Amino acid sequence: MAKTDYKTADEYLKVQNKEVVTALQALRSSIKKVFPDLKEYISYQIPTFQYKGKSLVSYAAYKNHCGFYINSMKTANKLKTELKNVEINGVTIQFGFEETLPQTLLKKIIKARMQEINELIILKNKKR
Repeated sequence: MAKTDYKTADEYLKVQNKEVVTALQALRSSIKKVFPDLKEYISYQIPTFQYKGKSLVSYAAYKNHCGFYINSMKTANKLKTELKNVEINGVTIQFGFEETLPQTLLKKIIKARMQEINELIILKNKKR
């Protein structure tokens, strides 16, 4: 039975095969390079980056591909033009083990998610 009680992203990556680890480590490194202050944790048993206590973006390994989760349909719809050249299903960008997501695209997605989270926090504070 596959392990499903990961406590850290490193633990998650440790059990993946080499080609998956290479692809996901490249993605993870790209995110950390541009946004070094983001915290990483496990949510729904996959590595997730957190911003202001909220789920920002996630990534995961699958049998035949990797997944990068935008974690917001609102952001996915907002960036529809920028996402036209990637394979996306809902909020999940699928990419092969030999592929990488462009750093400029990752930046746009993460900045848009941060903006959305900031707006949600402002809205929540106004309701108090």
